[in-house]
Amino acid sequence: DVCCYAVFFGNKVNAFRLMADARRAQKAPRLIIAFGTFASAFPEEIISGGLADMVVAHDPEFVIPLILQQGNNPGPLSAIPNVSYMHEGKVIHTQQHSFHLLRSIM
Repeated sequence: DVCCYAVFFGNKVNAFRLMADARRAQKAPRLIIAFGTFASAFPEEIISGGLADMVVAHDPEFVIPLILQQGNNPGPLSAIPNVSYMHEGKVIHTQQHSFHLLRSIM
């Protein structure tokens, strides 16, 4: 019940169509997460437009598992780096962090 979509500059139209279709599906996902270079550059537009519930700015391979562990409760989400999401009508951006040093996450 969670869908993740890679949104890059070259595939954004197709990715947006797929996300919109997922929203309208009979069994719509509970959570839609977008990631990729285009999603990272325009998180407010993607979230405000209702295409995705969250945008992961960097290192989705590390961040998405953290999101799935916490659920979509805004309290715990605020502690996860590199995430943008809607809370009380505003797009929230958490702290940016790079996971390039694997020792930093172990």
